[in-house]
Amino acid sequence: MTPTSPSGPQPFFIAGFFFPQQLFQLAWLYRLYKLDPKKPTERAELDEMVGFVPYYAVGNLCIGIWMIFWNASMLKVSNVFVVINSLTQLYYVFAKLRPMNTRSTTSVLTNVVSRTFAGIGVLDLLHNGSVAYFKDVPATMTVKVVTALGFGLASAASDWILGACMVYDLLALAAGQSGELEEFAGGVCGWGGGDCGGEEFR
Repeated sequence: MTPTSPSGPQPFFIAGFFFPQQLFQLAWLYRLYKLDPKKPTERAELDEMVGFVPYYAVGNLCIGIWMIFWNASMLKVSNVFVVINSLTQLYYVFAKLRPMNTRSTTSVLTNVVSRTFAGIGVLDLLHNGSVAYFKDVPATMTVKVVTALGFGLASAASDWILGACMVYDLLALAAGQSGELEEFAGGVCGWGGGDCGGEEFR
């Protein structure tokens, strides 16, 4: 049975995010394989994809190691690799990722894969961290304030793709709660959704 925490997200939301994100990853990997570096136009696209490869590789390596410790119920150790993955993906998205060119399939796929990878990384961080350190601890007011500030700042600094991921993460958090935190997370989610929608049309 998947461990849960009264202050963490609903675990089934992770599976709901993970499956479609894997399909985008497969499409991205297929394009990475098919592009011909000998063709100048494709070489430029390949350079953009290759820039993400080290971060993608680190992320998947961390996920593989995380699974080993998670299955061994060494939750605090597993959380180290969740943190590394999440911070790696967020760093790439905010510091390295090129703006999306909607006329380029490569650019669209790279943006979607990297931003959703970062988005699920945040969800993993919420889930694994809450189970590892706060398994039987209800959320305090401090947690509520940090949640609101963290997601508010992340939504404001994000494009609509990562912003939508943040809203989904909040939905997962709201679904995993009861009482005041459920209402609180739902309220922040509604605010984040409005901000995300505004980003799309700016």
